[in-house]
Amino acid sequence: MKKQIKKSITSIVDIEDERKTVIYVRESSKGQVKEGYNMHTQELKCKNFINAVFDDTDLEKVCIYRESGYSAKTIKRPKLDILLNEIKDGKVKCVVVQKLDRLARRSLGMQQLMSLFIEHRVRLITLREGIDTNSPFFKIGIAMNTLLAEIEQDTISERTNEALEYGASVGSYIKGGKSPFGTIRERVYKEKGHHLVILKRDPIFWSVLEKIYHLAYHGVNCTAISTYVNGLSVMKENNQSLSEDTIEKILRNKIYCGIQIFKEKEYKVCFESCLSEKYWKQVQVNRSIHFKRETKLDYLYHHKIHCECGTICVVDTAKKKLADGSYKHYKYYVCPKCGKRISETFIYENAEAELKKHYDYCVSDSYEETQKQRIKRIDSLNDTIYEMYIRDEIPLSELEKRLIHSQKTKERIEKNIARGVKDYDSLSFSERKEFIDVNVENIIIHNKHVEINYL
Repeated sequence: MKKQIKKSITSIVDIEDERKTVIYVRESSKGQVKEGYNMHTQELKCKNFINAVFDDTDLEKVCIYRESGYSAKTIKRPKLDILLNEIKDGKVKCVVVQKLDRLARRSLGMQQLMSLFIEHRVRLITLREGIDTNSPFFKIGIAMNTLLAEIEQDTISERTNEALEYGASVGSYIKGGKSPFGTIRERVYKEKGHHLVILKRDPIFWSVLEKIYHLAYHGVNCTAISTYVNGLSVMKENNQSLSEDTIEKILRNKIYCGIQIFKEKEYKVCFESCLSEKYWKQVQVNRSIHFKRETKLDYLYHHKIHCECGTICVVDTAKKKLADGSYKHYKYYVCPKCGKRISETFIYENAEAELKKHYDYCVSDSYEETQKQRIKRIDSLNDTIYEMYIRDEIPLSELEKRLIHSQKTKERIEKNIARGVKDYDSLSFSERKEFIDVNVENIIIHNKHVEINYL
């Protein structure tokens, strides 16, 4: 029995001896190279330490994890994730870093790492702080250094935000990365070395941007805009393409009307010859109207409701959960320009009496005779239009356009005449909606009443 226990203990020791030593190095910015924290320096110092302290460690067998371009605010980093998975698999016995903040800058992240190291019996050594988890005071040292690193990180973030907020307040463009599509950045120096970052029109792509907004202004969707723009010669010559999502972001970006957003506040930015704010807002209104043109619910006055400000209202819905668990839907018409919401119930109560009167007139004998006279006038007008085409006074496209319009008008009139005499109150939802679509031009909503205009 004793021999079996001794054998099992020996095998465990052998497995532990096979675990590897790991060097973890990280740099998140180019500035750390100047400060002496670049990966090559960290790696060299860690190797020298292992070579001097670990006599039986072969440097060729030491595994090195190099993390570039990631901050230590979080422990969710690609190389660190691999290292942690190997620790969980029992493949690591020691982790060496030049400085503790190479692993983590937050107390919570460091606590999570230390719990994992302790659970899997992994030794942690930091060269700068002299921390060794084999020593009895390592927990105090780690807690203090992590707290100091967290305070330092918060201070840096606070100063950075203050600088960005000041820059935004004086009109400087503060965003990093590439300039917004169709623009170029330029640094303008002021007194005492201060400078502003301003935006200018890109001489190559600004015309493309104007076409994007022009198409959106007229209700063209992002898919069609993307297809059109990517086919332009200027885009092909410069090997550029804009996806549907990119077009959507461009149209929603207020930077093109000279406004940048920082921490949910709007700031004017120095932007020469940007789009007017009024035009940008109107593009958003037109897009909203186009986007909400279809809906799953049936709206009786869809496409007919106009706000008193002159804007076509889009449809919207709200739902309320009932006691039995079901939902009741409330239909609204919303002005995308001024935000006015009108319930369909209000329109129904104020418009149906007037619509009923017009329906009774439409099904009367005098109305039928009037509509037949309108058809005769349309036929006569079509003959005149065709003669104008023969005399080359109008092009073929104009002839086709007018004839199509006349045909649709005749079909609408004939449908009204063919409609049987039926009481308005007995009409189904689809019949009533068809009557409104055919006869009503628009319904303008005022504060306490509605105004109906007929075709």
